[in-house]
Amino acid sequence: MKDVSSEYFPESNIKLESSEAIDSHWGYLCVFTGAELQPIDISEFHGKKIEFANVEPELIYFPTFRKAGKMKAFSYPFLLKKDSIEYFIPDTTRKHCIVLTRKYPIGRNPMFLGTAVGVKIEGANRKDFRDAELLCQVVDTPKINYNILFPTVQKKFRYVRYSAPEEKQIQVGEWYMYGIDTETAIAPEKIWANHPLSDIHKKILSLLTDDDWSSFYMSAVKGEQLIFDLGIPQILSHFILIPRNDDNYIHLGDRYELFYHGGIKGWISLGKQIAEGTELYYEGVPDGALLWLHNHTRGKEERCFYMKDGKQLFI
Repeated sequence: MKDVSSEYFPESNIKLESSEAIDSHWGYLCVFTGAELQPIDISEFHGKKIEFANVEPELIYFPTFRKAGKMKAFSYPFLLKKDSIEYFIPDTTRKHCIVLTRKYPIGRNPMFLGTAVGVKIEGANRKDFRDAELLCQVVDTPKINYNILFPTVQKKFRYVRYSAPEEKQIQVGEWYMYGIDTETAIAPEKIWANHPLSDIHKKILSLLTDDDWSSFYMSAVKGEQLIFDLGIPQILSHFILIPRNDDNYIHLGDRYELFYHGGIKGWISLGKQIAEGTELYYEGVPDGALLWLHNHTRGKEERCFYMKDGKQLFI
């Protein structure tokens, strides 16, 4: 295999220096995969100094050396730009509070969440829905995956209809309906659609309530309507709608831990907490730090990020 990086980044050379003597002949440039530091380049130390050639810009790098079989930082991580290097040096004399909503780049989630726009929720007591009343409607793209919808009509209904717009398929991760008992979701006696469902689609209806936020039900046709028979007429207090998503938003009930990178000290914990909502609040975060939010409960997709103007920026 040939290294062709010089053909793409011919002038992107960087010179680094360790803050302490290195007991290693070789140094590495690593990227953070969410689980470990992955070496992508190697070079030779000359004293405390080292140089890497033809380095791809617009990525965050970790200067490291190998010690006892593990990668150990010899300097602070940095963002390489076309004409400069921006180091993430935490200022522990200046700390602030931050709000976190994700642990991984946003990717295609806005598109997935946008499939919920135009969805209508109706209630009825006739199976043919001739007495249908609009309970709620999604009018804008949700900003997060976990959404609580409140009906505008407080009456007893036996049937609930979930309708996608004519130009869209249903793409739903989770769908729960709640009555007077606001803690326990209603288990419908039967679910059907406004057209014959295939055996496969009848089977994957279970994905609507499997408590796996990344799995999803996707209709075979556009404009599909799903009808839920609640068994008896009852007042509906609220609905929980989780559109198709990657489940890298803050997941209620999960255990999280926030770290910042302290250079030669590596990742330093800022504490663990259980998510009680869709946002995490952390105080005492050093200014200028590179951060990593780890979910101890589930998932593997995680990336480091930094804060700018109160927002998380992933590279």
